[in-house]
Amino acid sequence: MRSTGYDHYKPVIKGRAKGYEKDEAGIRNADFVDMRIAGGGGGLYATVGDLALFHQGLVDHRIISQASGSMMHTPQVRINETTHYGFGLFLEEGEICGKQRRKHYHTGGGPGVRSVMAYYPEDQLLCVMITNVNDRQIFNEAHAVMEEMLLLDEHAMEENDDGKRTH
Repeated sequence: MRSTGYDHYKPVIKGRAKGYEKDEAGIRNADFVDMRIAGGGGGLYATVGDLALFHQGLVDHRIISQASGSMMHTPQVRINETTHYGFGLFLEEGEICGKQRRKHYHTGGGPGVRSVMAYYPEDQLLCVMITNVNDRQIFNEAHAVMEEMLLLDEHAMEENDDGKRTH
């Protein structure tokens, strides 16, 4: 994970994207916020590839123990009929793209940014999306389309040597 760290506005970080907001007038620069004040609750930067590595480290118990991982995936607080919150993850269970599935995910957003990392255990599928335009409605619509593309298009999936499916 060479492209992940605590965000600080002063250093030049190769490839760091500028954040934008969408409003009635169109796209504008996001307001400046010193993200160091957010700490682990939003003060990090990462790439999609690093987030996928992070997820694999959680699954392989290289980042946290198996017991802690189990607690993350155990419902702690009920959000609604189909969703609970574990330790650090939303745990959704129900019909997703026409099939009974579980979805373990976390979202994020702030000035000029939005993200989601969603894992579908039965499908062994990870979906990571990040953007540097903070438009919740369009982002959520794009995530729903991505879910449909990945979960409904079963014949487009291939199994790799590890038995995991890739698109």
